[in-house]
Amino acid sequence: MSKLKQSLGLSRFEADEHYASALRAFRRRELKPAIAELEAAVALLPRHAEYHAVLGFLLLEDKRTDPATEAFEQALELNPYDMLANYGKGMRAYRAKDWKAAEAFFVNALAAKPARPE
Repeated sequence: MSKLKQSLGLSRFEADEHYASALRAFRRRELKPAIAELEAAVALLPRHAEYHAVLGFLLLEDKRTDPATEAFEQALELNPYDMLANYGKGMRAYRAKDWKAAEAFFVNALAAKPARPE
């Protein structure tokens, strides 16, 4: 990415456009296009935890559990308090009947954003 693009914030703008497009596709239950848009956003801003977390959620919805886990872990590496990444890891642990891990991730998710409906 060029320094001019970085200094003007164009990559951030483009990444946000991909993110918004992904959310619109998800609302239509079009998972493949939503995932592709999130992957494009992540490629533009790879250090943005929220993009990784939402990508993980979409991959989990698409039953792609291993890539979802990787996306959640990347989000948590960037931001240990990311609500959606903690929630996603909690769901993975819950489905694996790892109650202790699930509880820990859910508590972290709740502490990060207590008003979220998840």
